[in-house]
Amino acid sequence: MAARRGTAGGAARNVGLVLGRPAQWGLTLPGLLVAVTAMFPSVRPVDLFSLLGISSVAIGFAFKDILQNFLAGILILLRQPLRLGDARQSAADGKDAG
Repeated sequence: MAARRGTAGGAARNVGLVLGRPAQWGLTLPGLLVAVTAMFPSVRPVDLFSLLGISSVAIGFAFKDILQNFLAGILILLRQPLRLGDARQSAADGKDAG
């Protein structure tokens, strides 16, 4: 069992750390699209968005299991907050999980 030392504030901090990177990419990607459109005037924003839509469907199917595990991890952080340094034992470690 994991030793719980976290509080509700710790869970919010963990979720913030986990969601920070996708939010950063979500803000950076539109900036990159604008930069590509400015550097290459022949490229239209509509073309870039259609390419993004097609590739997101392919990426969504390819990473379906990974995204499910990512969302499950976020739910675990919200329901059972863990902090850095917490130890967890399981039967797979060769130790008693009780």
